[in-house]
Amino acid sequence: MREILRTEDLSACFSGFWALDHVNLSVGEGELRVIIGPNGAGKTT
Repeated sequence: MREILRTEDLSACFSGFWALDHVNLSVGEGELRVIIGPNGAGKTT
């Protein structure tokens, strides 16, 4: 399977809040990943 997206040690901070902290993620061709959370949690960001 061909890897189409990979992150290593991804972190993101917004106004002092760590939304992502050292995230590793790999997505292969044909795979699906989703992000879930309450309204206002920053999923779109």
